[in-house]
Amino acid sequence: MAINVRKSSCIRIGHRMDAQCANISLSTSSVIPWVDEIKYLGICILQSHTFQCSLANHRRSFYGSANAIWENWLHGVGESRFAIN
Repeated sequence: MAINVRKSSCIRIGHRMDAQCANISLSTSSVIPWVDEIKYLGICILQSHTFQCSLANHRRSFYGSANAIWENWLHGVGESRFAIN
């Protein structure tokens, strides 16, 4: 099975997350990097002493969409789009 090094990364979770680790190298002499957060199925998993997920991107997207709807409703832009004939 081939491993795509560009899409792969390593993260440590637990009490020794700050400890320095050796690089993980593959038989193709490629190195998988250590990172502070990874994105898996749209969720950002953070390096921490306990398992933590970051919902900041989802929260930002939700509030951006909600603000756009609110602005359209306040200024009447959406009324012409939803006119019933």
